[in-house]
Amino acid sequence: FQDASGNNNHFSRHNLFDTDVVPDSPTNNFPTFNPLNKTGQTLTHSEGNLEVASSSFWSSSIWSRMTMAGHGGGTGKFYAEFVNYGSSGGGSTVVGIGNYESLATNTINHNDAIIYYYNQVRQNGTTVTLGGNYSSTPGISGNEVVRMAWDCSNGKVWIGGSQEFFDVGSGVGDPANGNNPSGTISSFAGAPIGVLHNRSTNTGRCIMNFGQNGTFNGTLTAGGNSDENGIGDFFYPVPSGFVALCASNLPDVTIGPGQDTQADDNFNTLLYTGDGNTSRSITGVGFAPDLVFIKSRSTAEDSAMSDTVRGASKKLKPNKGDAESTPATAVISAFGSDGFTGPASTPGNLNVNTRTYVAWNWKAGGAPSGDNSAAANAEPTAGSAKINGSNQSGAFSGSPSIAIKRLSANTTAGFSIVTWTGTGSAGTIPHGLGVAPDFYVVKNRDDDSTNWQAYHRSIANDAETDYIYLNDTAGSDDSDDWNDTAPTANVFSVKTHNQVNESGDDYLAYVFASIEGYSKFGSFAGNSADDGTFVYLGFRPAYIWLKRHDSGGVDWSLYDSKREGYNVDNDNLRAFAVSAATEQTDDDIDFLSNGFKCRRNFANNQGSVLFFAWAEAPFKFANAR
Repeated sequence: FQDASGNNNHFSRHNLFDTDVVPDSPTNNFPTFNPLNKTGQTLTHSEGNLEVASSSFWSSSIWSRMTMAGHGGGTGKFYAEFVNYGSSGGGSTVVGIGNYESLATNTINHNDAIIYYYNQVRQNGTTVTLGGNYSSTPGISGNEVVRMAWDCSNGKVWIGGSQEFFDVGSGVGDPANGNNPSGTISSFAGAPIGVLHNRSTNTGRCIMNFGQNGTFNGTLTAGGNSDENGIGDFFYPVPSGFVALCASNLPDVTIGPGQDTQADDNFNTLLYTGDGNTSRSITGVGFAPDLVFIKSRSTAEDSAMSDTVRGASKKLKPNKGDAESTPATAVISAFGSDGFTGPASTPGNLNVNTRTYVAWNWKAGGAPSGDNSAAANAEPTAGSAKINGSNQSGAFSGSPSIAIKRLSANTTAGFSIVTWTGTGSAGTIPHGLGVAPDFYVVKNRDDDSTNWQAYHRSIANDAETDYIYLNDTAGSDDSDDWNDTAPTANVFSVKTHNQVNESGDDYLAYVFASIEGYSKFGSFAGNSADDGTFVYLGFRPAYIWLKRHDSGGVDWSLYDSKREGYNVDNDNLRAFAVSAATEQTDDDIDFLSNGFKCRRNFANNQGSVLFFAWAEAPFKFANAR
């Protein structure tokens, strides 16, 4: 290998072949098998995670997923190839694509997935008969390269072999023209999948090529076919309009490098040590925060939430059901352009000398200057509703029936703060985001012993009939607090209970929507193992909440990238715990370039777990830690 610098730093190769050199680089990543996301302990990864083998009955590995779909829909047409080396009837490989959350099991009967298995195509577990050139013989013989194309915009998937894309009853597959797919997927938050199936002692092997491995680790002669952007080396010609799945071919996200706003312009973690002084200016947030959530790291003290919508000097404790208070101590006294000012009287529990603190900060739409006096379906009073720093113009969309008191919304980052006075009648409240939220939490500001009532889209298929408490260890439960009505792009619904809409009481809601590459709210199945569950986010996380919701008695786990800053010792801080706990050292997780992985068998790696996550950097531009 020759040094191109002119410094004659040439080197001779030893056990290194041309086929070992791939175009995968920091400036253009390609997918690989993900050794952190697998089932079956006999699964062996090799060749830079481009090959996987297994000698067990069912083992699976999900390819390291890149962003293929935004929340609520997706764009992009991608192409990939796979080859299976195994005997007929044993060592067979399943390949396909499907909803990521449905692929955690190791069977071939995935929901919302299209897979190819030995000589059949299956859609959601139902076998589809192959026609055309594959009508009477197995579609894929041993060692035959499988081709797969998928269109994220409409959920169509095509799978084929050496002769053609499969005919599953309506004609030969034609991805270039969008015709005769092998199947369709309803939700294209998808991921390519690989499941190794073995009926005998033979070892099944699968080698992948997303464009970076044209020789399949030197086992075949490269076809020399690239996509329309000149990227990749594929065995077969790439269908017109389809491209290699790699970082260069991914669309830019709205928050990240190349855009006007970055992740840390909208969320940032700030660490500080108390000095005991009053009216201390605490800076370094990087923007003017609209919501500040503070917790002592070194002492078991209540956490505190303050925001610009309610105003400085007004405090709520997210770990308790207490009413809003305006103490002279232990409360933010002012918000600033780069942070906030501590208590104006004694430092309380926000700035005690030598104690260590963490402040999690979000940007909404700026501080409203007054209350709204207009009706729910009218343009709000000037200054009472801020959307991306400007006054709301015209009435809110969605015909809300409950008037806001104040509102601040950041539509770019999917976050808003809303206050209103309860009406005692079921109704709808505007949130200002323009997309349906995935998570919101409501608090009665006037009544003691009223819980922080939260909606999360992944609690159940009918999440609008359920709730979970922030300030409790209980699991999720049924309730009609949301009037059994899912949120829309414009409003969310409440009924009449005192926790959400009692007549005359003042209320607060923090509302969040998933933004591709910046925030994500979902769920995963914990595996109850020290080699814990991997969860894909589509970004390198800055901040994560976890909560098991199918069982009670489990505290919330909160993690950020600043307190430790390295794997595996990212400590859990139970900031929602009634006991006002300090940092925990036995519930560790890894922060990764595209998600996180649980590294202990702890309560929030068991059962069904909700996650809430915000980004440091989108995956397209993220480095591993």
